[in-house]
Amino acid sequence: MAERLRMFAGMAFFMLSIGATSPPDACAASPDGAEEDKVLEEVIVTGTRIPRRDFDAPSPLTTISSADIEFTPLPTLEETLNRMPQVAPGFGRASNNPGNGTATVDLRHMGAGRSLVLLNGRRMQASGVESQVDLTNIPRFLVERIEIITGGASAVYGSDAIAGVVNFITRKNYTGLEMEAGYAVTEKGDANAWDFNLAWGHDFADGRGNISLYTALLDRDPLFAGEREFTRVAYEDDWEGNLVPSGSARTPDGVVFWPPADLGDGPVTVTFNPDSTPRKFLDPDDLYNYQPVNYLQIPLERRTLGAMGHYELSDGFEAYFEASYTRSEPTTNLAPVPATLGLAVNLDNPVLTPEARQVFRDNFGCDENLACFLYGKRLLELGPRLTDYERDYTRIVTGMAGELGAGWRFDASFTYAKVSDLEFYRNDASRSRFQQGMLVDPLTGECYDPAGGCVPLNVFGANNLSPEATEFIRLPDYTNVLEREHQLASFIVTGSPFTWRQGPVSLVLGAEWRSDDTYRKADEILFTGDTLGFNPQSTATVNGTERILEGYAEALVPLASDAAWADRLDLELGARYSMHERADDAWTWKIGLVWAISDSLRFRATTQRSVRAPNSTELFQEQNHTDWTWVRSDPVMDPCSASADPVGRGNAEKCILQGLAADQVGIFEATPNYPVDLVTGGNPELAPEEGRTWTVGSVISPQKWPGLTMSVDYYLLEVTDTIGPIFSGGICFDPLNTSHLFCENLRR
Repeated sequence: MAERLRMFAGMAFFMLSIGATSPPDACAASPDGAEEDKVLEEVIVTGTRIPRRDFDAPSPLTTISSADIEFTPLPTLEETLNRMPQVAPGFGRASNNPGNGTATVDLRHMGAGRSLVLLNGRRMQASGVESQVDLTNIPRFLVERIEIITGGASAVYGSDAIAGVVNFITRKNYTGLEMEAGYAVTEKGDANAWDFNLAWGHDFADGRGNISLYTALLDRDPLFAGEREFTRVAYEDDWEGNLVPSGSARTPDGVVFWPPADLGDGPVTVTFNPDSTPRKFLDPDDLYNYQPVNYLQIPLERRTLGAMGHYELSDGFEAYFEASYTRSEPTTNLAPVPATLGLAVNLDNPVLTPEARQVFRDNFGCDENLACFLYGKRLLELGPRLTDYERDYTRIVTGMAGELGAGWRFDASFTYAKVSDLEFYRNDASRSRFQQGMLVDPLTGECYDPAGGCVPLNVFGANNLSPEATEFIRLPDYTNVLEREHQLASFIVTGSPFTWRQGPVSLVLGAEWRSDDTYRKADEILFTGDTLGFNPQSTATVNGTERILEGYAEALVPLASDAAWADRLDLELGARYSMHERADDAWTWKIGLVWAISDSLRFRATTQRSVRAPNSTELFQEQNHTDWTWVRSDPVMDPCSASADPVGRGNAEKCILQGLAADQVGIFEATPNYPVDLVTGGNPELAPEEGRTWTVGSVISPQKWPGLTMSVDYYLLEVTDTIGPIFSGGICFDPLNTSHLFCENLRR
């Protein structure tokens, strides 16, 4: 949103912080008043599970503080992240089409599914059928800091960390009562957002335990794109570096896409005047501007409840838990149904004007009293296409950590998460009823087929569809149901197996088991082929379970210490072996090097191999069929058309493999806009993607300016064996495809 957002009441209106935790002082005063040496606490830095005495990680690491988060005008984490240079905007409050009310993070524009999201160092679970994590399920106001690491981290955290990791770290040992309320509004006084947060924390058992409870409420009003000048019109690139007004050819007037008609000056595309008389379609003058009715800010109601705590069972042993529940109710809003279908209209239909009847008879006749053509129309009378979501997200973490002796520690945890999502689709139209209403008895003025209370349709020209006809073609609301359960068991051991002259060698050994059970049931109507407004391909049924068992190890090896040429030189190694129940097993690894010349200058470099295992949609989505068009205008678009010279271009054998008769090669000519059946679906035989990362950089901390740290990093990310949709036609007819790969996917 271009307008500057102003917080009218964005600070806490009531706060009680009784004994609230704060970071330890860097320097503590001794009894005689002298300062003691600076003590650095060991911490776990994102990108490794090895405790360090500072943030000297070999991979580029960025930290966002709680103060930076609070400075963001709107109470959402994605707004904070989108300010960072390594983050490309993912789904957020402006993501209406595409969008589903979630908020995601996309590192280096590699796709949100290739960015792993952690909460307190533990994997967050996706909210949909793919890999993306919904950031709205993280309690923003309890986040102490966010750590972002660029580059693969699969050796440390497993699948999905190809582009990097974003780790949200919440406050621990919170005590007191804190209440916070905020209100955001634009300069124009709209797009209101209300935010309310309440947290309470308490120590018990003489400080051996702590429990924190919190709740958060967010209400956000919608804002339409038509309410802002800069989003009021749809634009497109004219391929000459200019943005020009654009829109959709599926207009309220109605358009005959094929075949063209001769209105006296040669073949043209036909549209209709308000009185239903035909005329030439003018591009771009007649294009429909779908932009104003789309949301620029999607409305959202969100409610969150949560608790976290820990208790010291005995010296060196601690039990902990995290529990949260989030209810989100967003809505997306699309322009009215852009109906596109093959129509048959009887030529003596009383809704046809004499002029239209003559044009239909002369150009579209397909039988003695029938005209057939490919037709498109924007069904404004139905209202916008709405999708309402009711999404519940539950996450529970339990675990125990403690000392094993001789400096070794363990951490064992179990995470359970469940997503329940209802998607309600409204204001769609029926393909079959649209056709049914176009065959009308001229004597009675009623439908030839009266089933279902058929009402004759006049779809030629804007505003000619009667209220009764509108309700006849309107489909009842339909619903998709999603249930997804995640389970994760983890066991980690850290310590130092030995020490040599350069210092102690640190080691991490771990094992992890994950189970992901996904079930999405799409409404049956999406598979009847009767819907005109919503795409069944993106809402198909998904049903399957994937289980992964992994073992991994990390080591930090000091190669030099207090040398003339280096204060420190550390080598970091890591490896993980992943056994997927469905996908292929995979090795991932990392090698990192940190060379600290002095306290003021450090160099770092890493190389890593990471993977992304196929998600539930890519594995388990049921195959579904969609009407499509292979050739839209010119027959030469089909490489098997005679006009495309299949013999001269070396495509004859490929066309025969697809089912074209050998004696038709060089004779067959494709029919523009001929409907074809497009089959899409998941593939349970997929192998994981492979990512390779190289980073090199330096960290500069000038002693003359304490508190100032600068870093410069170069990174290179490559992904091979990428998982995604396959355009069989494009691959088959590629001149380099001499083995005819994927040609058998096209059947003529």
